[in-house]
Amino acid sequence: MRRKQSKPSRRLRVLPAQLIPVKGITAIAQRDCILPLRIRGNSYVYQLVDPITGGPQYVGISNDPRRRLSAHAKAADQQISQRVYDWWRDVLKRSGGWPPVMRIIEGPIRDDAITQPTEHAEVAWLLAHDKAGIKLVNSAPGGRTRSLKEKVWTFFSARDEVLSLVGILGLGCEYPTQAQFLENDLSGLYSSIAKRFGGQRHFAKKLGLSFSRRENWNVRTARTAVNGLVLSLDLGSTYPTYAQFKEGDLEGLWQTIHNKFGGHQLFADQLNFRIKRCPRWGAVLARDEVLSLVRLCNLGNTYPSYAQFLEHGRSGLYKYIWGTAWRS
Repeated sequence: MRRKQSKPSRRLRVLPAQLIPVKGITAIAQRDCILPLRIRGNSYVYQLVDPITGGPQYVGISNDPRRRLSAHAKAADQQISQRVYDWWRDVLKRSGGWPPVMRIIEGPIRDDAITQPTEHAEVAWLLAHDKAGIKLVNSAPGGRTRSLKEKVWTFFSARDEVLSLVGILGLGCEYPTQAQFLENDLSGLYSSIAKRFGGQRHFAKKLGLSFSRRENWNVRTARTAVNGLVLSLDLGSTYPTYAQFKEGDLEGLWQTIHNKFGGHQLFADQLNFRIKRCPRWGAVLARDEVLSLVRLCNLGNTYPSYAQFLEHGRSGLYKYIWGTAWRS
């Protein structure tokens, strides 16, 4: 009899539910703070803490904490002028090369675009830190991870904006194309609809508009779309994968780049992005990733199922382990 798989809890509070920040009293290293794997449709609130004192200095939100930590480190190394990166470089000097540590304080948080956008959790933690007298280096008040012109898209504001765009362009009962969203500085809205409101076709149906997948891509709109996708997924300087294009409802753009714009390697080079290759799994790396997956799914002494590998984006790891076992 096949055992029914348990789903991850909607919300797992790592710290007490009263939103009490930890001020920090001792040294800390990244190995002391396990970073979870990405869970599609969920986000995490995190602190960046001083490795010497353990005190928090920054609060943020990300759907992929590991990638976000790497992006922070790279931005600091590139001498980007922001308060958080000035602090990051100062920490490296004071600690003799030890970087700040990312600590998860809430998550995974299931995003409900209408009643509870994940940005609300970030704002709550920022206010809690302020109430506790903890001074942070955040340069913005938070809650703007998926914003446009300092606005968080809800279902109703997205609906009104799309209908306004339809009226401006004189589309009648036609849903706007991706290019039309981009040309009107609404790439963030398009991404929000793709990731949080069921996709363009579903959203068009909700609005009573007819949807067509035909897109007249040119190099300019394609570059804008790819840059917008990179920003919305917090990829840093990494070029999106096919799965990420598809997740952003940009499968047609992926095909266009492949067929008309010289391929993805050339397109990535023109945008100064690097294409991430599949990891070269080894025994040690594979073991660590499996143990991390076991902890994430709260499996105890049970090995993850194939569905759990897939759910957390580790299909390549599963194939590596299966192939290694087959050869041995």
